[in-house]
Amino acid sequence: SSNNHAFHEEALSQHPALIETLVAAVRTSEDGAVTAKALYALSTILRGSVPARNTFYRLDGPGLLAALLSGSVQKRVQKKVLTLASDLSLLEREYDIASFSSQDFAASLRAVLDNQQADADMNEKTLVLIQSLLRKDPDAAAAHFRTVGMRSSVTDLLKRLDGPTDYVAEITSLGKTVLGELDAASKEEL
Repeated sequence: SSNNHAFHEEALSQHPALIETLVAAVRTSEDGAVTAKALYALSTILRGSVPARNTFYRLDGPGLLAALLSGSVQKRVQKKVLTLASDLSLLEREYDIASFSSQDFAASLRAVLDNQQADADMNEKTLVLIQSLLRKDPDAAAAHFRTVGMRSSVTDLLKRLDGPTDYVAEITSLGKTVLGELDAASKEEL
């Protein structure tokens, strides 16, 4: 039922507080498995429903995601958060929704890149989200990223990457592209 939009709409009509319930579960659960399952359910509904996304934004869902990224939650949960934030950013690209364009969210993304325990997949997801935010609103994103020192974190990440694999080369290339876009957006802002 993850791609069944009719099911999602029916679930929302039968349970009008479903988004609030899922957000509360994500916010309050101390069990990583429960948080991951609630995030999965929330993600599938948000991707297919504008009213559900509106409720999510009203409940400061982006703030919740930022808290999860900078908190001490499982990598699995952080990966789900990064994927959801990227998807929402892309879905809302044509709308003037600045929910992920905040200094707090930028600081949360920097925390992921600065975490030396983060795996390559988490780093890639974080770089993709940074790139998405820069492309959506270059001026605001660049200002937030500059304030939190994102360029330094991306540079440090590139220094830590090692190994002759294609995946590392792909992440390195993405990181260099993000650095270029950070620099370009900062120059445009001046």
